Amino acid sequence: MRAARSAAPLVAVLLLAAGCRDDDADARDERSDEPTRLVVTTADGTERTLTDVTATCIPSDYDPKVQVVRVSGELDGGGVFAEVLPADVEGGRSYDMPVPAGSDETGPENAIVVVGIEPDLTNTSEQEESTGTLEVLRASCDPVEVELTIDGTLDSEYYDGEPVDVEGRLVFPAPAG
Repeated sequence: MRAARSAAPLVAVLLLAAGCRDDDADARDERSDEPTRLVVTTADGTERTLTDVTATCIPSDYDPKVQVVRVSGELDGGGVFAEVLPADVEGGRSYDMPVPAGSDETGPENAIVVVGIEPDLTNTSEQEESTGTLEVLRASCDPVEVELTIDGTLDSEYYDGEPVDVEGRLVFPAPAG
């Protein structure tokens, strides 16, 4: 039985860990014109849609010398948070879940998705029962941008928690027009 983790806040969180450097110009030119449309479905069938996405580059919590793209947004009853290490996803990268997100010993790595809805749902792609695919299409710190898709079920960080389904696309900045 897994013990509860306190690493993620009790808000919807989308966390992608991957190192910040500029993607090549060709990757930026091929960006999608599709806007963000990310839906979280809880065990009771309630659908919640991600809104108000923002992003910035900051030092990683695991290694302050490594820059990560941090993304945040809102869900009804929660929020979303993401971090992406661009050096790990240059040219795009697909991950099967569960995906290790790094630690104090290994530093930031790969990608992680965390979804939590107040008061007691916190789910991550790092958890051993998480399944599906996370694809990072692009990420950079100069300029700050990220595009990813996800289609999967995220396991709870808590031993008695329920999984959530997450499906869709996250794009920052939003496509023009």
